[in-house]
Amino acid sequence: MSKNKLLLCLSGSIAAYKACELVSLLRKNNFEVKVLMTKTSEKFVGKASLQALSGNKVLTDDFLEDQFMTHIKVGTWCDLAMVYPASAQTVNSLACGVGHELLHSMFLAFDFNKPFLIAPAMNTRMLENPITKKSLKSLKKLGCKILPTEKGTLACGEMGAGRLIDPEKALSIIKESLSQQPEKKVKKILITAGGTRETIDGVRTLTNMSTGKTGATLADYLHERGHQVLLLTSTFGKKPNSEVRVDTYDSFREIYNTLKALSQTHQFDMILHAAAISDYSIAHIETPDGEVQPGQEKMSSQYNNISIRLKRNEKILPRLKDLFGEKTKVVGFKLTSTESKEEQARAIFSLFTENAVDYVIHNDMNDINKGERKFLMTSKDGQQNVVESLKALGLHIGDLLDGNERKVDHDLMS
Repeated sequence: MSKNKLLLCLSGSIAAYKACELVSLLRKNNFEVKVLMTKTSEKFVGKASLQALSGNKVLTDDFLEDQFMTHIKVGTWCDLAMVYPASAQTVNSLACGVGHELLHSMFLAFDFNKPFLIAPAMNTRMLENPITKKSLKSLKKLGCKILPTEKGTLACGEMGAGRLIDPEKALSIIKESLSQQPEKKVKKILITAGGTRETIDGVRTLTNMSTGKTGATLADYLHERGHQVLLLTSTFGKKPNSEVRVDTYDSFREIYNTLKALSQTHQFDMILHAAAISDYSIAHIETPDGEVQPGQEKMSSQYNNISIRLKRNEKILPRLKDLFGEKTKVVGFKLTSTESKEEQARAIFSLFTENAVDYVIHNDMNDINKGERKFLMTSKDGQQNVVESLKALGLHIGDLLDGNERKVDHDLMS
C-alpha cells in the first residue's frame, strides 16, 4: 500500500508536545511525515525528537543550504498539510499573508486543491477575540479546514475552549480529509540523461561534457511528486538521490537499442529527452601501419599521427513518437551558445519543424558560464515560460503532468 505524504507544521504553543504523539500515530498508520517547525515552536519541543519519530530531517529555515526552496518543494510533495498546533499569532499571520517564517512562505505557495488543516491551540479569550475569529473565517474561505478545539483546563490554569484537539481525533480527521480527495493519477515518465561515449579503443572514447545532473534532478523531483520515473542515464552520469529506477548506457547504439526494447514493453505519459547524444560514432581508425577497427585493445601511442573517420548517428528525438506512440508527450532539450535572441529562437523552433516534439526546453551556454541555470520552455503552440532554476523547471513540468500548466507570457525576441 502506498504511503500518504503529510506535512506537519508546528507553531509556538505549549501544546506542541502533542505533535510527537501525532507523528507516532501517523507513522503507525503508514504515513510518510515531514515536520516543519517555527522558531518559537522549538522552544517547546526538540527537533531531535521529531526527527527520530518522523524519520525525516526537520525543516526550519528556507535559507539553509540543504533546505533552499523548501517552501515550494514541501507543499508540492505532500498530499495534506496540517498546522498542529496553530497558535493565535500563527492563525492571524497566515490569514493576513504576512510573516518571515518558513511556515508562512510555504502557506503562500500552497496548492489549495489539496487539504490544509489548521488545529488551533490558545487561551479562550484569544480564540474568541474578533480578530482571531475573522482570521479563522478567512482561512476557511480560502479552503483550509479548521479543526475544533476541546474544552478543559488550559495551560494558564483557566477553564474553557482552546485546547488542542487530541492526536487520535486529529488522525481521524486527516484520514477523512484524504478519503474525500480524488485519487491522483500516477504518471509514467521516462527521462534520458548524461552523455554518450563512443569507443576508440580499450581506454579511449569520444564523449562530451554532459554530467547527467539535469535528468537526475528532474527524476528526483518528479518521483517526490508521486510519479513513476525511469531514468536512462550514462554509466558515469549523476544518479538520483531517491529510489528512482535507473538503467544505464554508454554508446549511441546502446541507448538507441534500449529505447527500442523499452518501447515494446513500456508505455510512458511523458519522455524528457535530456541526454547529450553523440552526432557521430567511430567508423574506423587509420594509422601509419594501416586501418584499425575500434575495439577493446589499447592502441599504441607510438604514432605521431592517426586519423579517425566518423559516421553520422541517427537522430533519436524524431523517433520517440514512432517508438512510443503519439499519445506520449515528448520534451526535447536544446542548448545554444549565442547571445542573439533571434538565433536562439530559430534553434528552438527548428526542433518543432524537424522533430515530433510537444515541448522544447532551452538554455544557453552564456547563461551557464555566468552561473545562471534559467530555462525557457516552449510548447508547440508557441506558449513560452521562463523558469529561473532547475528546481523551478521541475515544478513546472510537474504542473504540466498534473494538468496545472502555469502560463507566463515571454517574448523570445525581446
